Amino acid sequence: MATITEVRERTANGNRGGEATGNGNGKDGEASTYSGKEHKWARPAATRENSAMLVGAYTPYIVLLAFTLVFHETPFAERFYTHLNAHYTCFQISFYGSLIVTTGVYWLLGFIFMAFDLVDPLHNWIKRWKVQPDVRPTLAMYREVFTLVVRNLVCVNVPVAFVTSVVNPFRVDVPLPRAWETLWTFFLTLAFEEVGFYCVHRTFHSKRFYASVHKTHHKFTAPVAFSGTYATVIEHFFSNLFPVMLPFYLTNAHFSCAMCFFCSLLMDTTITHSGYNVPYLINALKHDWHHYAFTENFGPIGFMDKIMGTNTRYNAWLGELKRRDVDGWLATGRLELAEKTQ
Repeated sequence: MATITEVRERTANGNRGGEATGNGNGKDGEASTYSGKEHKWARPAATRENSAMLVGAYTPYIVLLAFTLVFHETPFAERFYTHLNAHYTCFQISFYGSLIVTTGVYWLLGFIFMAFDLVDPLHNWIKRWKVQPDVRPTLAMYREVFTLVVRNLVCVNVPVAFVTSVVNPFRVDVPLPRAWETLWTFFLTLAFEEVGFYCVHRTFHSKRFYASVHKTHHKFTAPVAFSGTYATVIEHFFSNLFPVMLPFYLTNAHFSCAMCFFCSLLMDTTITHSGYNVPYLINALKHDWHHYAFTENFGPIGFMDKIMGTNTRYNAWLGELKRRDVDGWLATGRLELAEKTQ
């Protein structure tokens, strides 16, 4: 039986052997099948817990959809929309209502993550889930981000909300949509967003458009929540807004259904740019990898990336990290067993 010293030396030699080949497998010097580039990205196992959960990363969507479905069935909802219709025009509800809801949700979530970035006690608590732990945002970085975020709010969001509210305002009638209409609107818009955003986003990564349109958004390889709309005017309109506005126009969506989806979209945007992959929040790894590596994970959900094969290096690196986690557990188990049996 091996002594404790022999087990420790064998484990150490295995780690060194793996590192010598760029694998770091820690498995008694055996070579790993991973032949890609080494990354510092998402190395702490805690940053990958959320992605390993079957349902956890979808919790915000489930909660928001459930709330909307229940809300539509309550007497309060009918009274609320009856009151709105009695005091405001359809244009006013669509224009002012959509701006109040979307702007409020976006800035509320953004400021929450900003506090986790800048306030030491909060950052010390959440940093276990920081995907790129070597990079901590600064107040100066936030000041720079705010300049474009506010510009896009004023120069893109407001005009788009105004035009759509004039041309095709959201329905605000009662009774409110039943469950099938709410779910149909949500998942149809989600499909349009996945396909539309993927196609536009990948186009903006082409040589023709990257430097002039999309490079601004990639200034920060470790993004923050507010940087979801840190982009040129052209990108913000065609990439962030157009793919979701089109299905609303085609389906003549109800205001409540539209706000449900917009809130889910803003949660996705802020969380996936936050730099933290917190359990039971939306999976932030996919898009954080896109900012880190530039050339993969173009879609918001990942279905198009899987179909088009634009997530292979991402999956390979996560698979390698998972293998190293297991090898680390095995090495620790061997050492603990040796200590108990000596």
